[in-house]
Amino acid sequence: MNATVNLVRQKLDKIQSGSDGSNAVAASKKPRVDDRRRI
Repeated sequence: MNATVNLVRQKLDKIQSGSDGSNAVAASKKPRVDDRRRI
């Protein structure tokens, strides 16, 4: 589990370093909604 947490943290760091942080958050929310619809 620690490895996955580190990967997620690295991704968050990249998103924060980028100027399009809001777009990245919106993109991360879209697949979640799709998963809910599929279920």
